[in-house]
Amino acid sequence: MADYTKDGYEIIVLPVTKNLPVPLQKFQGKIDFIATRGGDARVVKVATTPSLSNSPYVKDLAEAVNNLEGWAFDW
Repeated sequence: MADYTKDGYEIIVLPVTKNLPVPLQKFQGKIDFIATRGGDARVVKVATTPSLSNSPYVKDLAEAVNNLEGWAFDW
C-alpha cells in the first residue's frame, strides 16, 4: 500500500458500494483496497495463500476489473 501512496494514489481500504463502479459492487468485502489517481484506478487483492490466485471469485474479480476502462487488477 505504501508504494501506491508514494506514487500519489489515494487509498480506500475495504471499499464500500459507493466507492465501486456498478460491475464491481458485487465484490464488496472481497477487495482489500482500491488506489486511485486521476483517471487511473487499481483494485488490489492481497494474496494470503498461493491457492487464492486460483479462486474462482478472484478470477471473476480480475476479469470484471480489467473490463473497466481506466481500471486494473493488482496482487
